[in-house]
Amino acid sequence: MTYKVTGILLAGGKSSRMGKDKALIKYGDETFMSDSIKKLNKLFAEVIVVVDNVEKYHIENVKFIKDIYPGKGPMGGIHAALKAAKNDWVFAIPCDMPLWKPFLVEEMLRHCLDYDIVVPIIKDNLEPLFALYKKTCIPEIEECLNNDTIKVMELYPLVKTNYLNLGKIYAMDECSKSFLNINTPEDLCKFRAMD
Repeated sequence: MTYKVTGILLAGGKSSRMGKDKALIKYGDETFMSDSIKKLNKLFAEVIVVVDNVEKYHIENVKFIKDIYPGKGPMGGIHAALKAAKNDWVFAIPCDMPLWKPFLVEEMLRHCLDYDIVVPIIKDNLEPLFALYKKTCIPEIEECLNNDTIKVMELYPLVKTNYLNLGKIYAMDECSKSFLNINTPEDLCKFRAMD
């Protein structure tokens, strides 16, 4: 089933801790980017990738866009995606979270009624880069960006946010791998050792 939601892959970071582009790290026969795009395409009617350089990547049937507010981190990427999306809701995920499970996204979609944002909580931590954002957030995001407030969590008190505790719905082992970020060469070594 495809949802009338736009899937957003955030791939505009500098990957400075990794020392190379995380989006292009190999994962089986895919890259982190291409694997996530495949999963997003199965879930959503539209997929957009937010990047720093649209010439850098070549994947068919995917719309690549740049930030409207450059250098503002993930908040800038979420803003650009919301402005470009055909749908009212977007699901945002970073390119360095390769083990994410689509069933968790589907669970979140069941909890978005009457909200502007649905953000999961896992082990008492918010996951702002595995979350649903509605176009109704755009004015508040622009206010944040214009004030140099770029931490995504600082947006949440300004709109109607559903803090969804996925850990109470699913067993921790089902959830925790989905939220594994690969930020450094050490993280990558541990990740590859898991296979």
